[in-house]
Amino acid sequence: MKKIFTIWLTIFVVAAFVITLICSYRIQSTLAQETALNMLNENLNDAEARILHSNSNLERIKELTENGALTKTRSFARIVKNTPDLCNSLIAFDKAIESVKDKISSLDYDGKIKLYQEVIMACPEYKANNSLLERLKQDFDVDEVTITNGDGIMVSSIPVDYIGYDMTSREQSNEFVKKLIVGQDNEYVQNPMPNGYLKKIFQYVGVRRQDAKGFVQIGYSPQRLEEAEKLADIYNISKDFRIGNNGKLKISKAIDNKDAVDFLNGEKQKTIRKEIDGKPSLCVYRKYNDLILRASLPEDEMFLSRNTVVQSMAIAYFVLFSIVYVLISLLLQKVVIRGIYSVNDSLHKITDGDLNEKVKVHNTEEFDVLSNGINTTVNALKKAIEAESKRIDAELEIGRTIQNSVLPDDFPDNDTYTIYATMDTAKEVGGDFYDFFSIDKTHNAMLVADVSGKGITAALFMMNAKALIKELILSGKEPAVAIKEANLELCENNKARMFLTLFLAILDTETGKMVCVNAGHNPPLLYHNGAWEYLIIKHSMALGVSNKIRFTEVEVKLDHNDSFFLYTDGVTEAQNVNQELYGEKRLKEFLSNQEENNPKTILPAIREQLKIFAGEAPQSDDITMIMGLYK
Repeated sequence: MKKIFTIWLTIFVVAAFVITLICSYRIQSTLAQETALNMLNENLNDAEARILHSNSNLERIKELTENGALTKTRSFARIVKNTPDLCNSLIAFDKAIESVKDKISSLDYDGKIKLYQEVIMACPEYKANNSLLERLKQDFDVDEVTITNGDGIMVSSIPVDYIGYDMTSREQSNEFVKKLIVGQDNEYVQNPMPNGYLKKIFQYVGVRRQDAKGFVQIGYSPQRLEEAEKLADIYNISKDFRIGNNGKLKISKAIDNKDAVDFLNGEKQKTIRKEIDGKPSLCVYRKYNDLILRASLPEDEMFLSRNTVVQSMAIAYFVLFSIVYVLISLLLQKVVIRGIYSVNDSLHKITDGDLNEKVKVHNTEEFDVLSNGINTTVNALKKAIEAESKRIDAELEIGRTIQNSVLPDDFPDNDTYTIYATMDTAKEVGGDFYDFFSIDKTHNAMLVADVSGKGITAALFMMNAKALIKELILSGKEPAVAIKEANLELCENNKARMFLTLFLAILDTETGKMVCVNAGHNPPLLYHNGAWEYLIIKHSMALGVSNKIRFTEVEVKLDHNDSFFLYTDGVTEAQNVNQELYGEKRLKEFLSNQEENNPKTILPAIREQLKIFAGEAPQSDDITMIMGLYK
């Protein structure tokens, strides 16, 4: 202990002596640097004020330009809604696209666009539609006008080359799909950028369609904004600055000055000494919005006088710091670093999941307390994980019980019709359900639904929705009216913001007439005239999303021995170990290859087929199916 004390005392005495020698030098250097820093900061503040004024003018011009474009786009959306001929042509284009949906899977991207263009341009309504859009383009004084359907496909456009373009295929255009179709936004103004088709700089503005799902969009070349940006070029500001006699101001974009960004490392301002134009200088870097400002002053101007003691002091610094570094390094290595490495090794094992690892560093009192604290924390964490796992398992079991308790299991099989259904729940409890019941002697209801979310909340929402829909249908209301009232009830006090997709079919066993309502659900399959085909009918949004949704009834005529197959997306979105989806095509092909048209043999066969397809991949969603045979 004495030897250590003597060594450290000697070190501190020598250090004090050296520091005394250099105090006067350091004081003068510090004062000179502070004066230079104040001057540099004042010039940076002045530069910020000029940039703010320039940007303010530019933003005002940009705001006026974008507001005008947004007003035009809103008007465009109202014209689409209120022009019957235009609406009819858009409906025709959607039908044309739907008619070739089964062909596009074998085509590349360009082939899909070409096919969409051919079927749309072949529609009788195309010429009138194109003529009207051309007039709108001229009236609005823009470069482009387009209309998309609910899948983000451009079904109508000037220029016509855009027709058939898939807006989801490029990052720039997909932003509109995310906000105006998938998301809840009604309007979106995009910053000028290269468009996804021609790669030219354009300004695009989109508004959600009022007549159907999709959006309308206008595009124009932002020439006025580009001219304003040239006038407000902030990089010209630096030309007017002179700091001292030879100091300079430089302004650059942060994205173009990676070295400065890395140097600032998230801080607003930093000071550094570096060479500017071959002269050692004091530099102040400052981040201002997306810009990097650099004010610099040559050191020979900042320090007007130097003396010969610089070399001696440099040697003294080198000796002093070398000694301090060696001694402190040895001490830290022996007392602290080894202990820290040992603790870190144990922590790495713990964070990798080995909660049985123990920290065993006790060479000092501090490390002893640290080791005991970490070990206590890990033990508490193990107990908390076990308790949480048990709680989650209990909640999932309650949810499964709720889900299974409300599903009917007495399947009718009489002279007029047969109904059979199955549901295989995933590991996490979801909200799938099916139901069937008789309304009167000849009318029988059959439905399948999928509730968003997982767990007990989804199960309770499902149980409430199932009881509500059944009650409204049994009350004698028309299917669309019953679903509308159920939607109003589900939207009220829907604090969890849950929703459900649903397909309802009501069969008149006396006439074979079946009335269907699709609320955002998967298209069902219909066995008719000896073949299985998807029943593509107009559908609305899911229940629980908005109380302003309208629901449409569609009538289908069944012949004897026709079948009706309903399912949730757990069937078509079942995945195998390669993350491939089972898909609608495989489902149709499998049904078409079945020799019997019997629900009680077909549904188990599909379940077995899905298990074979998935292999060892876990089931990610509920698989629910219901099938009816009209005898």
